[in-house]
Amino acid sequence: MAPVRRNPLITRTLYYSKDMESFATGLKRIHDLCVAADVKVEYECGSYFFTVRFYRHGGTQSGTQSIQERIIGLIESDHRITRAEMSKELGISVRKLQRILNDMDDIEYVGHGKTGHWEIRS
Repeated sequence: MAPVRRNPLITRTLYYSKDMESFATGLKRIHDLCVAADVKVEYECGSYFFTVRFYRHGGTQSGTQSIQERIIGLIESDHRITRAEMSKELGISVRKLQRILNDMDDIEYVGHGKTGHWEIRS
């Protein structure tokens, strides 16, 4: 299906100003990158709109409680695990992980930097 250019003057201007790479390649690139990363993606096209829907991995454990339990499990298996390693394992950003850790009263980081470790209080 060929792209529909509702305003050719605007699309041509954006293309020549290098604010747009080429015509109608964005959705194909999104799809190809999602396939390469094994991320489920769906498209919905209407008369004057489109929607792109992405699905996160591990959607069944996205609740805060299950993430907290997983954090405790990670710390129990390695008390020197870094925040970056935890966030990668959990599939969340380091910033979101830090917000969750701030709300958890039973976990404490003891020490400084590389010499510190996590402790779980009973």
